[in-house]
Amino acid sequence: AAGTCRPCAYFAQPGGCDAGDMCRFCHLSHPDSPKTRARPCKGKRARIRKLLDKLSAEFDENPAAFAINESRLPPSIKFDTRMKNKVCAKVAQHAEQARLQYGMISRPCPSQGARIPPPR
Repeated sequence: AAGTCRPCAYFAQPGGCDAGDMCRFCHLSHPDSPKTRARPCKGKRARIRKLLDKLSAEFDENPAAFAINESRLPPSIKFDTRMKNKVCAKVAQHAEQARLQYGMISRPCPSQGARIPPPR
């Protein structure tokens, strides 16, 4: 583990690496290597994209009354702080783009302190 090898992603898994000695990747311990986060499945990514589209459309309909609150989020996002922050950031990004496009004034997003613009 001198830093020149690439660690095997499957070696530390419960089933281990199927390639065994024939694996092209390192099977030594790499305590300083960053933990990789598994990519959400295609269905979950589609559900999140659909939720973002819905929230963006709601914002576009009535920016003054729009607020992200936890009661509007599904449990899979509501209880996952990382995903909740990511969704709020994406909606805030959409709001910022709308602000720049339509010249709106900003107000804070209640869920994480991001900025969401109300109309004039």
